[in-house]
Amino acid sequence: MKGQMSSFDVARIVSELRPYIGSRARKSYHPHWEQVVLRLNPKEEAQIDLVVVRGKRIYLSRRDRPMPPNP
Repeated sequence: MKGQMSSFDVARIVSELRPYIGSRARKSYHPHWEQVVLRLNPKEEAQIDLVVVRGKRIYLSRRDRPMPPNP
């Protein structure tokens, strides 16, 4: 497992997140001690979650996962 991100990793993340520039973060959740989820509302699409796992990964997801009752 890699200890840090390379420039290729950063470029790939930027290219995947570029379509969501201008989206509004409707809610943020902290479902796990090392995870943060931002629920994004893009202008012309259905909502999508930006999931950040501390020190491991960042990804977009449309999966409906259980969240804590308080954001």
